[in-house]
Amino acid sequence: MSGHSKWHNIKHTKGKKDKQRSKLFGKLSSQISNAVKKGGADPDKNNDLQFAIEKAKENNMPKDTIQRAIKRGTGELGGKKSMQVIYEGFGPGDVGVVIETVTDNKNRTVANLRKIFSKHGGNLGEKNSVLWKFEQKGYFEILKQELKNKNIDQDDFELSIIDAGVQDIKENKDTIEIYTNPKSFNNIKEEIEKQGLKISDRDLGWFAKTPKKINEKEEEKLISFMEELEDQDEVDEIYTNLE
Repeated sequence: MSGHSKWHNIKHTKGKKDKQRSKLFGKLSSQISNAVKKGGADPDKNNDLQFAIEKAKENNMPKDTIQRAIKRGTGELGGKKSMQVIYEGFGPGDVGVVIETVTDNKNRTVANLRKIFSKHGGNLGEKNSVLWKFEQKGYFEILKQELKNKNIDQDDFELSIIDAGVQDIKENKDTIEIYTNPKSFNNIKEEIEKQGLKISDRDLGWFAKTPKKINEKEEEKLISFMEELEDQDEVDEIYTNLE
């Protein structure tokens, strides 16, 4: 499970290239629209949509922009029809990579991704060549200091979220990592917030069943590879089995 956290930390350390406001909003809008297409326009009945809207709000996306993204998902605004496509492959260090994209042209997207994989010594795989090594989960990170600030006993806290549907809890030096099945994501979130705790990080996506170790030189190559992938407009999320 730590592979997800490790890559997430790398992204924060290195900084994402798509920090430009318009580009970030474009990615978030695509995530909202795609969530609507998959599960409908009611966030109370669509976990993916609720999560996408919350991410948009956290990044200060205006309400009208969020509503337009929802309407694009329902087809009310017309325009080009986009779809979610998941690509899989192996990057530097033979690290497994799962890439979620939203595209209106699969041929263009796959050509761009294949070029990036090849440039960095990797290869784009066939369907389920990598995905079988992953499973969908929800993820939350809580700072231990948060528990201290609220005078909450850690054991009591963990018991309360286990009752809400947690699958696994990992304790680190300064943080607690919480993993859950996607259906329990909102229940866990509500339980954490009910106790007045701030969630320092969260995700709803693909997690490696068995994380992989690589050396420092390979990790540097992987970072460069990931940054180029993230710079592609169609790329929404990237997951690896990096430990």
